[in-house]
Amino acid sequence: MYLKKRTAVLLATYICAALIALAAWGRTEARRAEQSEMLAQAGYERAFGELVTSLTDLDYALQKSLYATSPTVSGALCTQAFSKAMAAQMALGVLPFSTQELEQTAGFISRVGDYAFMLSRSAVSGEGYTGQQRENLAALSETAGVLAQNMRELRAELADGVLLLDEMQNAEQRMDEADESMPQTLSGAMLLVEQEFPEVPSLIYDGPFSAHLDRAEPIFLQEKASFSEQEALAEAREILEGGKGLHTAGHTDCRISTWDFTAMCGDGESYVSISKQGGKPVSMLCSRSIGEAKLSDDEALECAQRYLEKHGFSDMRSTYHMKQGGVMTINFAATQEGVLLYPDLVKVSVALDDGSIIGLETRGYLMNHRTRTLPQAEISVEEAKSKVADGLEILGHKLCVIPRESGQEVFCHEFVCQTERGEHYIVYVDAVSGEQEKILILLEDETGAQTI
Repeated sequence: MYLKKRTAVLLATYICAALIALAAWGRTEARRAEQSEMLAQAGYERAFGELVTSLTDLDYALQKSLYATSPTVSGALCTQAFSKAMAAQMALGVLPFSTQELEQTAGFISRVGDYAFMLSRSAVSGEGYTGQQRENLAALSETAGVLAQNMRELRAELADGVLLLDEMQNAEQRMDEADESMPQTLSGAMLLVEQEFPEVPSLIYDGPFSAHLDRAEPIFLQEKASFSEQEALAEAREILEGGKGLHTAGHTDCRISTWDFTAMCGDGESYVSISKQGGKPVSMLCSRSIGEAKLSDDEALECAQRYLEKHGFSDMRSTYHMKQGGVMTINFAATQEGVLLYPDLVKVSVALDDGSIIGLETRGYLMNHRTRTLPQAEISVEEAKSKVADGLEILGHKLCVIPRESGQEVFCHEFVCQTERGEHYIVYVDAVSGEQEKILILLEDETGAQTI
């Protein structure tokens, strides 16, 4: 009897100890989650501050450029405007806001930066502004001033607690449901700025955001049949490979108009867009939590390759990849006769815990893919090598098609090279004219590779 009582006491003690340990673990995990959320929030606030500062500096650079009378000064100011636009783009990308929702804001920043870059190149050759260019600068400066002022006001309201920093998801619904007693959100305020965005002048010039390119139609989708919402729903289920709780979420009308859907995705949600013309996947994103990485890079690459082939993207070759937060995002380019077609880009994100596909982006492919008439490579590999600087050791070669800033395409020899210090560069030589076309720096670390 004594032993039974002692056993019961010991058992109760162990259970109490286990419950105390479990409670302590729960508090620790809660604190960690709270700290992670606070760090993310601080990062978002810092990024929004950088966005406001960059837009303000962009506004000032454009204002000053209107009064530049020498190529040296105008070139310096346009270069400054370009760098501030790039900084604003980077800050906007960090925020938990979709660039698709803020399409006009993101598009304006990209466009004004590229136009400034084009003018800075003209200044190098000693050219001043034409009358049309000065008018364009004035219009862009006015728009930038309005945007920068709006953002400064939002920053002040955020600092005063009038606005709360949140994510863009469902911002429109929250705006409709909000009453005067509810705190306003930054995402809702950003949507109002987007809806009231001033008209931007059409720019005709040699650059990727020129107006003639804005009017370009998605080549791959031309002459393909229209898809109803119900037909697109079936395609969305295929892309999500199931799609538990799949339902419609409206539509988007732009260069690639889409039917949009949401579904359950583990402890998160999936968002998928299917083109109204052709019924092709435009984008897909799953927001579920990612567990501990178990897949190697090669295994993740195989998962992505199988997914693309299964859903109709054949003859794709991986180029570069990045890893972040347990996810590997891989860039794939289409191929034709063994030639890489860099404009025809597809991005696939693979969860490294189970190999599931949690992200897809196909806009480059849909805008550009077609069977091309490739020119003859009049410049041999050996001749093209002579255009690579002496200080670079050539590590690899392939033939490819790359886009120019004007939207034109160039058939090139691609050389992956290395300096004496181990730095990697990519040199492109026109395979028809033999002229050096472009140079990129290849940045590589444990997370993957990217080019600048």
